[in-house]
Amino acid sequence: ETAEGQCDVTTLVQRYRFGSLQPDTMVYGIIGWPITHRLSPVVHNEGFRAADIDAVLLPLPVLQGWESFKATMSVLLADPEFNLRGLCVTVPHKEHALRFVREAGGEVSDIAERVGAANTIIIGPDGALTADNTDAPAIIETLGCDPSGSRIALLGAGGAARAAIASLVEAGARVDVFNRGAERATALVEAMDNPMCTLGDLDEVSGYDVVLNTTSVGMEGGPDPDGNAAEELGLPDWVVEEAGVVYECVYAPRQTPLVQAALAAGTTVVTGEAMFLAQAVRQFRMWTGCEPSSDRWRQLID
Repeated sequence: ETAEGQCDVTTLVQRYRFGSLQPDTMVYGIIGWPITHRLSPVVHNEGFRAADIDAVLLPLPVLQGWESFKATMSVLLADPEFNLRGLCVTVPHKEHALRFVREAGGEVSDIAERVGAANTIIIGPDGALTADNTDAPAIIETLGCDPSGSRIALLGAGGAARAAIASLVEAGARVDVFNRGAERATALVEAMDNPMCTLGDLDEVSGYDVVLNTTSVGMEGGPDPDGNAAEELGLPDWVVEEAGVVYECVYAPRQTPLVQAALAAGTTVVTGEAMFLAQAVRQFRMWTGCEPSSDRWRQLID
């Protein structure tokens, strides 16, 4: 037995290969808060095992804020024996990740630059850093409809929202941003600097082809696990009912209150694991050069 909050022995041995880790084992991690229910350790560690790669991906919980992220990264990178080679970055640190790599003199991919946020960091054998964003192409791949000419109600104004907007407007969609904090939403729209991205107006809501939630509302372990993101941002029920697709980025639980409402209304739903798998496959390729089995990964999380 282990103490409360510690990893159980079976998970240590089977998921994290505790008995076979070596001093030169390559270490990857997922940084965010909270990360209790993240799927990255499940799929990436299976990918390393299947490809016979001596690597392990660990959960690395880091509290909110730039200083927390900066301090953690500095400590991890300063230890040459830790052999850190890459990171998944999730809420609330995607913008911090881009800033850290840029200030460290690393390389930033074109898509991460356009988005203004990174969910992937690659660390070369020489310590060189690269920031990338696999969320953006994953959203287009899994959207469930042709984005060209579509009208999107986007909920949220964080790193995932930035990725969605950058990819959607490039694909020809019109995006209206709704967020609880008007100041943050305004800053996001201004940063995107594209006439196809505007602030949503609750007094002039019309039919949307897609309602896309990038907030953490409804996430298990998050600050509002019982909330419906659309309701909390003031969108009327008929917006979800009449949408062609409701796209939920949260994957734990799979049926968030927003998803439940959409299903009850008969609306087509894309649940969070679709985006997660699509972006995780891209991360694995970047880190290893290998192609993981997405079918096997899907079985693991079903």
